[in-house]
Amino acid sequence: MDKKYIFGFGFFDSVHIGHQNLICRVLKIAKESDLEPSIITFDDDFYMLLNNPDKNIYLSSERDLLFNYYGINKIVTLKSSSTLNLTAKEFFENLLKNYKIEQIVVGGDFRLGKDQRDINFLKEFCVSNNIRLNIVKLLNINGEKVSTSTLRKYIKNGDVKMASILLGRYFAITGVVVPGRQEGRNNKLNTANIFIEEKKIIPKDGVYATISEINGQFYRSITHIGAIPTYNIDKLVIETHVFDFNSNIYNKNLKLYFIDRIRDVKTFSQKEDLYKQIEIDSKRAKRIKINKKLIV
Repeated sequence: MDKKYIFGFGFFDSVHIGHQNLICRVLKIAKESDLEPSIITFDDDFYMLLNNPDKNIYLSSERDLLFNYYGINKIVTLKSSSTLNLTAKEFFENLLKNYKIEQIVVGGDFRLGKDQRDINFLKEFCVSNNIRLNIVKLLNINGEKVSTSTLRKYIKNGDVKMASILLGRYFAITGVVVPGRQEGRNNKLNTANIFIEEKKIIPKDGVYATISEINGQFYRSITHIGAIPTYNIDKLVIETHVFDFNSNIYNKNLKLYFIDRIRDVKTFSQKEDLYKQIEIDSKRAKRIKINKKLIV
């Protein structure tokens, strides 16, 4: 344990602008005090093991990339199965066996352990173990707390524009392109069907203006989420029409950045009417201004 650490602590499910403030505090103190800037977080089973039906806004692999982007390279991802049954005191005592912790940074709504201890416990623990505690104030936008719960509400409601404000970037999902029903190709309209991990949240059903990232290149696109009643498909489909793109990308990763919601899912009596609507949706999507700084 030669290295001395400052740990930012939390689940960081969404790495929203409040989390980013915390990360900035970690990096600033680390530089000033010659400490190793680090993050402690949990794996993707966190909600499930708490019997919480919520899905992850970002999966662990996605969060690691975001932490790296915001300047954190040391990430300790704990197994939820072996840590959630600990008391807060047991949790931190175990942590101190493995790391020389000089400082900790948490948000004001900190809670931990099967005993759900709050910031007052952490203050006492840090004093008794000669650890400096830094508490980051929570952010508010329009009188509403910036939190993962607030962000989840916007995503579930399809308000991806508001979600991007809380995230400081466009909300994104990444999935593998899988074979679809080939109807688009038959109508000279190439689409990509995307398989998303079950634990990942997706926006409300509808049609969205999106950016598709394929092999490091970015393309405007529109994305349909939900059933396709015109074709009597009642299961969830995530299908993207990428503008000015005609390559075979089966089994490749495609990352979607959600810019704005265009409309609800509709049923069309004629398939030709659906493709006319897609043309209208595409024209509307192309008129929407893109902020490249939000593509992260």
